[in-house]
Amino acid sequence: MKITLKSWPEKVEIADNHDYFNATDYIPVKFNRTDDALRWLRPHIAEALTMKKLRQLLASENISHTEAMSSQQVIQKVAELIFQGKLILVKTSLMKIQPVIIEYTKKAAPVEAAPAAPPPQTQEPVIEPEPEEEDNTDHAAQAETLKSAAEEGAPFCEECEKAKQQNAA
Repeated sequence: MKITLKSWPEKVEIADNHDYFNATDYIPVKFNRTDDALRWLRPHIAEALTMKKLRQLLASENISHTEAMSSQQVIQKVAELIFQGKLILVKTSLMKIQPVIIEYTKKAAPVEAAPAAPPPQTQEPVIEPEPEEEDNTDHAAQAETLKSAAEEGAPFCEECEKAKQQNAA
C-alpha cells in the first residue's frame, strides 16, 4: 500500500514496499531516530484524511484496532515503522521546469538560464532533528511582576522612563 502525504512542490509518499517506486524517480528518506520521524509526521496529525490513510497503512501492516488508536498513537507507530525500515518515506520533486534568473537593474539585464539540474542523488538524505526550544519562563511570576509594577507606577523599560522624564522636564 502507498499513500501520498503532500503533493506540491514535492510529492511525499509512504509505502510498505519498495516495489511501489521506480528506483530512478525517488529518494527514500532515513531518520536517525524515531523521534526525528515523529517530529516530521506530527504536522499531519490535524489532517483527517491523512490520518485515515495512515490508519489504513497500519492495518495493511497487520496492526489491529487502528480505528481505536488516537491520532498521536497512529503517528507514533508510523514513525517507529519508518525508522525500522518497515515503511518507506519517499520524496519526489515535481518541479521539472528549470528556473530562470532575472536581474533587475536600471538597465535591462540579459536573462540567464539556470544551470542544468544536478544528477539525482545517490545517497539517501538524512533529516537532522530540529533543536527544540525550551521555555523556562515562569509566566505567573512574570505577570505578577508586571501587575505590581503597573500598580506602583514603576516604568516597564528604560526607553519609557527616559521619555517620561523628558516630558516632565
